[in-house]
Amino acid sequence: MLFRFLLTTFTILALNGCGTVITVTQGDEIYRDTCDGVPRIYSGTIFDSRCIYHPDKAGANNMELFCLIDLPLSILLDTLILPYTIYTQIRYGSYGIECSESM
Repeated sequence: MLFRFLLTTFTILALNGCGTVITVTQGDEIYRDTCDGVPRIYSGTIFDSRCIYHPDKAGANNMELFCLIDLPLSILLDTLILPYTIYTQIRYGSYGIECSESM
C-alpha cells in the first residue's frame, strides 16, 4: 500500500507540468531557432500541443502520449504561475522574437 502511494506520488510529481517547467526555465534556448514568436503566457500548454500535433514532421515522435498526459497538468500549472508569466511577457516579450527582428 505504501509503495503504491509513493509510486503514484512520484509519477504525478514527475509529470506535473513538465512542458511548463521546461518552457519557463529553458524557453529562450528551446525557441531560439523559431521565428514564430511563442508567447510566454501558457507556454507549457503550447509546448505540449505542439508535441501532440506536429504536421510539419513526418511520422510519430513517440512522445505524443506523454505530452497528452502532461497537457492538463501543464494547463493547471500555467494557470497557477500566470502572474509571473504575464510579468515576463510584458518585460521580455515572446520567445523567438529576436529572430524576426534580426531579419
